This record gives sequence, C-alpha cells and structure tokens, in this order.
Amino acid sequence: MVVLLLAAAAGCLRLCLWQVDRLGQRRERNARIAADLRRAPALLTAADARNLALLEGRRVAARGVFRPAGEQWHNTSVEGVPGALVVTPLSLGEGTEAPVARGWVPAPGGPPKPGAYPADTGRVTVTGRVTRVAPLSFALQVEPGAPSPAAVLPPGSPGTGRGSASGPGAGPRVALRPLPPPRLDDGPHLGYAVQWAVFAAMFAVAAAYFARGPRA
Repeated sequence: MVVLLLAAAAGCLRLCLWQVDRLGQRRERNARIAADLRRAPALLTAADARNLALLEGRRVAARGVFRPAGEQWHNTSVEGVPGALVVTPLSLGEGTEAPVARGWVPAPGGPPKPGAYPADTGRVTVTGRVTRVAPLSFALQVEPGAPSPAAVLPPGSPGTGRGSASGPGAGPRVALRPLPPPRLDDGPHLGYAVQWAVFAAMFAVAAAYFARGPRA
C-alpha cells in the first residue's frame, strides 16, 4: 500500500511540474505575441509569403490584388457561435499569393454562398497579423479594431464599418467581423499545477500514515 501511495504521489508531482513548465511556455508565448503586436508592421515580400509559417504572430502589411476565385471558407466558432472565416488570396506579383483572413461571419446554417462577401478590386494594402487558420495553413489576419477590407454583408445583416484596405475599390461598407485578439492570460495551467500538488501531498500524507503502522 505504501509503495502504491508513494508512486501515486510521485506521478501527481510530475504532472504538477509539467503544468508549471506549460505555464512558463505560455507566458513566454504571451510575451512574444505582445512584443510582436507592439512592433510596426513590416512589408510582406513575395519571399516572405512563401514561408508564412516563419512569420507566425508577426504584424505585416501586404500590397497586391485580391483573387476572389481562390477564396476559401474555414469553419470557425467564436465564443461558441458557429461561423465561417473568409480567406481570400492576395496576389503580390511574381506569381506569389498571400492568404488574407478578411473577417468572420456567423453561419449557423453553413458557409454563405461564394461571392457573398466580395473583396476590393484593384490594388490594395492590408495590415494584419500572420496567424494559423487551419492545421497546416497560415494567413494574414486583419487586425481587431480595423474592419476587414471590402467585407459586404448580405442585406439585413447586423454591423457596419469601413474597410481597412486602401485602393480603387475601397470605401465605406458593411464589414465582416475581425476575429478577437489572441488571449494573453495564463490559461488553466496554474490551477492544474496547484491541483496536482494537492493530490501529491494527499498521497504522501496517506503513505506516511500507513508507513507508521497501527499504534500500540
């Protein structure tokens, strides 16, 4: 019994240390994201666009022409509401494109029809943050507080705003909703670490009790 209790205490302690390590990693990530968000956006080059994963979290500005034919919809829930993220390729020239996550729209019945949210025409400049939009896909996500470029909602949809892109087709329009900014909190790791520490202490106390044996 004592051996089993000590083994359980050791296991819980190991899980506690693992959560402490996860907490440290999350805080490092948060500090890196916060620093990236404070930096001025760098101009996205064609070479950069071919390796967006290397720029994850960085603020960039991209100049080019939207290619609506390549637009994709990614199923994305925001605060429990099912919806779709509109991702439209931006042609940068030299045969290179950068996916732009122009915004999010509630879509409980499935993604809207193609072309329901047309992008600006002509040359535009888009500023945002490189983020993961699918397990193996990255895109330039339009920043919160700057409504997405040329995001036209169907009649009767709530919310209005001005496009953040500049170009011949830009102007006051009803806007898609930007995704919320990344959460920069500690997450559940500290609570989990305390929980496993308490369990380890309980098992250790129980092991000490049984090790003493029955009192005379």
